[in-house]
Amino acid sequence: MEDKIIYLVVTRGGGMDGRDWMDKGGKITYASLDKEDSSKHLDPWNELKSVIDDGTFLKDANKKINPLDRLVLGLDPKIRR
Repeated sequence: MEDKIIYLVVTRGGGMDGRDWMDKGGKITYASLDKEDSSKHLDPWNELKSVIDDGTFLKDANKKINPLDRLVLGLDPKIRR
């Protein structure tokens, strides 16, 4: 399996005006494999981060979904966790 670069648009702490001390940020608002596409979704309260995926995201996602979800997504529903 080859490594992929995933571009994430992540909220910054402080909320939209930067003064909300309760908002710690870090919420993923958009994800893409294309940097230009991700850049289109940036706002002043978001930042772009890149993550190198070596297949661990797929393994984690497979653990979270049930066989019906796997079937709807076009994946093999017979794969056990």
